[in-house]
Amino acid sequence: MKITLIHPPLDDPTIPYHSTAYLRGHLARNGFTEVTTRDLNIAFVNYCLEEHCVRELKDEIGQRLRRLESKANLTFEEQEEFYGLWIARKPETYVALFADPVFARSVLNTLAFVIVAINVKMMVALLLSGFFVQQRGWIKWLSFLFILPWALPSIPTILSFRFMLNPEWGIINQLIFRFTGLDGPNWLNDPWLALTLAGVVHIWKSLPFWTLILIAGRLAISADLYESASVDGASPLQKFRFVTWPSMQTLYLTCTILSMIWTLGDFNSVYLLTGGGPADLTHVLATLGIRYLRLDQVDMSMAAIVVALPLVLPLVYFMMKRLSK
Repeated sequence: MKITLIHPPLDDPTIPYHSTAYLRGHLARNGFTEVTTRDLNIAFVNYCLEEHCVRELKDEIGQRLRRLESKANLTFEEQEEFYGLWIARKPETYVALFADPVFARSVLNTLAFVIVAINVKMMVALLLSGFFVQQRGWIKWLSFLFILPWALPSIPTILSFRFMLNPEWGIINQLIFRFTGLDGPNWLNDPWLALTLAGVVHIWKSLPFWTLILIAGRLAISADLYESASVDGASPLQKFRFVTWPSMQTLYLTCTILSMIWTLGDFNSVYLLTGGGPADLTHVLATLGIRYLRLDQVDMSMAAIVVALPLVLPLVYFMMKRLSK
């Protein structure tokens, strides 16, 4: 049985043409008192072939295509970020993460790594910036050698440190045995010693960059201020206290915050040197995610990254607030 729908004016304009209520009412007005589901299906199919429904379907398809297009315009990083947040959305994932003793140790390692490495690195960079601003030829050549660790790729340089620290055939233990006749320590077998060495590698690798930034800050200070201080009989320490530090205080604080953000995400210095060992005791938050990935716990891996956001976001906000002044 074929049922042809002719569209009369609707009694209720809020009811769409393709709704079951409209089909039943229209069939009843055309003499079909007992309408079965099959009749409704036939009527709906016939209606969909008509121009009005085709127009509505085109509009709906167009809207869906526009939504898909807007999603496709997202960068790969944005899609990856939202997917990671979606994976780590379940509360039980965070309960399992907080109950993991490796996570608690990683948080402790992260705080120790960041606090010690940042302060040592920035204070040494401040001192070295005063040394490298001196106008001497041999200092310029020395500055070229000093910047090499930062310019070289991270993977080969950090792996070179790992090979040198090998307890059996590493060059450091070989030198210790040659000059003292004693066996050197197993450098990466003690958790705190291994984490300390990871901090040393991190400082060695990033120190030239921050030294260059602070050198630029020192060179921006007017030489007239130092000449006036010399006329007044100021000592080098007084020049630093009353001329250099007030002029570089904002730059130093900004560099410290930015370095803290980057250190929280430093994966190479720890993972390439210690691999998180021994016994997962040197993991930091930046390397903890890879541990869960190797255990096929993707949700825990994403949760470990999300947990670090409360540490990073306040630093980003504070830094942007200072830069906008």
